[in-house]
Amino acid sequence: MNAAQYEIIIGNYRYSSWSMRGWLAAQHSGLPIVVQRIALFTEDNMAKLRDLVPSGLVPALVHHTGGARHVVSDSAAIIDFLARLTPDIAWWPEDLAAYGYARTIAAEMHSGFPVLRTACPMNVMRTYSGHSFAPALQADIDKVTERWTTARTHYADIEAGPYLFGAWSGADIMFAPVVTRFKTYGVPLNGDMQAYADAVLAHPDVRRWHDLAAGEAETLPRYEDVITPGAVLGEGL
Repeated sequence: MNAAQYEIIIGNYRYSSWSMRGWLAAQHSGLPIVVQRIALFTEDNMAKLRDLVPSGLVPALVHHTGGARHVVSDSAAIIDFLARLTPDIAWWPEDLAAYGYARTIAAEMHSGFPVLRTACPMNVMRTYSGHSFAPALQADIDKVTERWTTARTHYADIEAGPYLFGAWSGADIMFAPVVTRFKTYGVPLNGDMQAYADAVLAHPDVRRWHDLAAGEAETLPRYEDVITPGAVLGEGL
């Protein structure tokens, strides 16, 4: 169907939330996409990344067509690009109202929740306890769980699966790194939302991502052992 060759460039499995989204999209597509992993935050590797990707950011999907090299940057763009390449695969809910809400919350995840992103950096190999959440951080957490609850309560085809809209979709891909953050930082969830989080963590592609993270040799001190008991996450943000 398509003579192009595809490659996805990602960063560390352990830390890179945006890489996780692009990689999950690549897995969902079912296309034979080669993975190129570049460990982030070393001078040589960042220079290499800038040579490969105009934005200097991960993820990036590279496709080679007709002798030319083309780059699709940004996880949301990668999802849309792969969805166009694989129209027979379900990427979004079919129901129009559900589709609209799925695209809305995926876009919101893409551009919003700044306190959550800053206060709770992704580290899929760590879990912390004994801390609390500042009001601004708790507000972002509450907003996430409200979006999840609305999706499951009002828009999901429950019989299709345990994910936000029933079947696994682009919305789940966008929120999967948030689920890992909630696990890392011990965010308490009610029964329904914990069931959703557990379903995401049990997804085969998400489990594979964790396995790959466990096999990485690099660790970054700024993302390790950063929470002490009694800390207030998000304080001052």
